[in-house]
Amino acid sequence: MGEESRFIARRGFAEDDVRWFSPEAVTILKNVQTDIPWLMDRGYKQSSVIELVGGHYQLSARQRNALQRATSSTLECKIRKEKLLSMDKLHDYCIYIDGFNLIMIWIKYAYGN
Repeated sequence: MGEESRFIARRGFAEDDVRWFSPEAVTILKNVQTDIPWLMDRGYKQSSVIELVGGHYQLSARQRNALQRATSSTLECKIRKEKLLSMDKLHDYCIYIDGFNLIMIWIKYAYGN
C-alpha cells in the first residue's frame, strides 16, 4: 500500500488538538487523571471534579472532555472489571459488534475525506 493511499480517520479532530494532546500535554493529563478518582471516591460529582481540576491545571474544554470520558471512580472501575470476560469464556457467547463507526469510516474513505 503506497503512502498516498493510506487513510487516517480523524473524526472529531480539531486543529488545536495538536497542542492540547501533544506528548507533553498527555503526560500532564495522565497526572491530572489520578486526582479525579480520588475526589470522586470522596463523594464529589464527576462534573464538579472535572471543573475544579480543569481550572486548577488550566485545561482546555477539549482536555476536560477527554478526562471526563476517560476517568471513573474506583468503584465504577471495579464494577467494570468484574464484568469483563476472559478469552477462554468467550466461546460460549455470541458477540455483537456495533458497525456504525466502521460504516462511517468506510463512507469517508470512499468519498476521499
